[in-house]
Amino acid sequence: MYKLKKPYSIKKIHNKLVIYTKRGAEAGYLRFHYWDDGSGKRNVEIGYINIKKKYRRRGYATLLIKRFLVLYRNKVYISLWTGEEMERSGGYTLYEKCGFIQMTVLNDYYDDGIPTRLFIIKNNDSVIFKKKRKINKEG
Repeated sequence: MYKLKKPYSIKKIHNKLVIYTKRGAEAGYLRFHYWDDGSGKRNVEIGYINIKKKYRRRGYATLLIKRFLVLYRNKVYISLWTGEEMERSGGYTLYEKCGFIQMTVLNDYYDDGIPTRLFIIKNNDSVIFKKKRKINKEG
C-alpha cells in the first residue's frame, strides 16, 4: 500500500469530512447523517465515502474514517451499509480494519446477487479507542 505523506488536511463542511492533498486538491470525502429513529443525535451513520480514482489505495479513506471516529466518539452507535462498488472490490475489509463489526449481510441486494453489509461500532469499540482503555484484571 502507498504510504501517505503529510501534510494533508481534513475539513468538516456541514455533513461531510473532506480530505485534501498536500497541494490542496480535494482527494475525497465522507458524508454522514444522524439516524432518524427518535434518538436525537445519539447515533450517526456514514452514508458515503468517495475517494477520487487517482487517490485511491493511498490511505485517504482510512484517514477519513479514523478522523470521523475521533470526532464522533461520543455517539452511542456509528453505522454504515456497504455500497455496490465496495462489495464488488472487496473494499469493505477497510471497515473491519478500522474497528467496525459486521452485523448482517443482505444477499441479492444489488443486481447480479451482490450483497450489502451492515457494519457498526458501539462507542469506544474501535481500534483507536482500545489503546486508551484500562482493563480491570480483577475477577
